[in-house]
Amino acid sequence: MMTDARFSGGRPLPRRVAGRGRRGFALLEMMITISILSIGVLALGSVAVKMSQQMREGGGMIRASAAARTRFEKLSAQQCNLIAAGTTTATTGIITEQWTITPQSRSVAVTNVVSFPVGRTRKSATFQTLIPCPARP
Repeated sequence: MMTDARFSGGRPLPRRVAGRGRRGFALLEMMITISILSIGVLALGSVAVKMSQQMREGGGMIRASAAARTRFEKLSAQQCNLIAAGTTTATTGIITEQWTITPQSRSVAVTNVVSFPVGRTRKSATFQTLIPCPARP
C-alpha cells in the first residue's frame, strides 16, 4: 500500500489553492478600511464642532450669571426704601441687562434678564431673586 504525502495520521492535509496563502491586505479590503476610518474621523469632527459651540454658550452663561449676581448684590446693599420700582436697562461690555423691581410687603422681587452673544446670535437668561426687607418698627 502506498502512502500519500498529503495524508498524515489518517487526516488529509489542507491543500493550498494558488494565491490563497499570501499575507497582507487586498486593495478592496484597504478601501473598505479607509472608508470606515473616514466616516469615524468625520463623526469626531462634527462632535468637536458641536462641543465648541456648547463651550462658547457655557462661557456666555457664566458671564451672564456673574452679571446677574453682581446686580443682585448691588441692590441688596441698598436699603429697601431706596430701591425704586420699575424696569432699568444697562449694557456692560457685551452683556446687556434688563432688570425689573417689584416691591412686596416685606421684600423686593427682582427679575434680571441678561443677554449675551453666542457666535453670531444673542442668547438671554432670566434670573430672579427676593431681597428681604427688615421689618419697620
